[in-house]
Amino acid sequence: MATTTNTPNDNRIRFVLYSSLVAVSIVAVIFAIKYTTLKLRVAFADGQVRIFDGMKVLANSTTDPHKLSGQLEYVLIYYPSGSKQVTGTQLDRVVESARSNAIAEIVARLRATTGKDLGNEPDKWLKEYPPSAN
Repeated sequence: MATTTNTPNDNRIRFVLYSSLVAVSIVAVIFAIKYTTLKLRVAFADGQVRIFDGMKVLANSTTDPHKLSGQLEYVLIYYPSGSKQVTGTQLDRVVESARSNAIAEIVARLRATTGKDLGNEPDKWLKEYPPSAN
């Protein structure tokens, strides 16, 4: 019966292999966490953009300035920058661009339905036409 003896060289090779396996496992876990976080942020951004698109559609279906004002207010306060997205990131810029676009369209709808031009600042429209309670 043959006996096997571990030489110092064998032990070093084993140590390097196990260390490499641990390092690769750690890197894989880190990338899995980063990927999952990114998917979650993309899903949040998609949801936010859909909400803003929905508010634009609703704005085109009413002529009540108080309802329009309510939609404008909702777009303004719905998860502001830094709440669901990290401020200044690419996804944050996409969301904030969609928000700005929705605000501009709702203000344009207010302008068209009221015949007034209070400018592009939402606060002026909210003050002139307080959002309806419903």
